[in-house]
Amino acid sequence: MKFLTFDPRGVVARLKLDASMGEENGRQIELLIPATKHTDVLKYFETLKLPDGFKWCLNNLDKGVRVDMWKTVPGWDQATWDVIFPINERIRKGEVQPQTVAAETQEKANKIIKAAWDDFAKKLADVEKNFPNVRKQVESK
Repeated sequence: MKFLTFDPRGVVARLKLDASMGEENGRQIELLIPATKHTDVLKYFETLKLPDGFKWCLNNLDKGVRVDMWKTVPGWDQATWDVIFPINERIRKGEVQPQTVAAETQEKANKIIKAAWDDFAKKLADVEKNFPNVRKQVESK
């Protein structure tokens, strides 16, 4: 049950589970950036062998927003799997530093998201344009 909550004990347990998965190149294979700045979580997180960028993310959590982008941004899933996830894997393996690939990663992901957003906007405009006719058809049944 503790994995289904955001209770600090559950978050630390999840971090310990990830740490138990092992290491590559002196870094953990699996990791979670918690959505809490609880002191127990921060204390345990600092003991993990992670790239500095990940620790920076948690230490600056109060300056950002975590959103379920899969549900709200067209193309987010494609940008994540085609661009962000492969780069994340390279960062986790220590092959590249986050700061050296951030701009290129952002540019590639934004290109995918913009194309998907433009397609969504076009489809939405078509639906809005045709809505009165569709409504008449539905209401006449």
